[in-house]
Amino acid sequence: MAVDWIDASLTGKVHSWMVAYHPFHPGFKGKTPYTLITADMDDGFRVVAPLVGAGDLQIGADVAIEFNRVNPDLALPQIVLSRS
Repeated sequence: MAVDWIDASLTGKVHSWMVAYHPFHPGFKGKTPYTLITADMDDGFRVVAPLVGAGDLQIGADVAIEFNRVNPDLALPQIVLSRS
């Protein structure tokens, strides 16, 4: 369970995805349906985050992580499809 912080490139490829039609928490009620992406990042780790924007979603598609600043103390990851 040991972990380390690393500087990461924030780019990777789609491993899989799922579309949620039922909110798992009342705070997501107005946001359904939404897509969660599992991405294999170029630096060797896997991440799950919501997809923002649109594009040709397919296994192996290039992605990047961006951060959504929720408040001054919290930024959440989100995934965008890279434009080729």
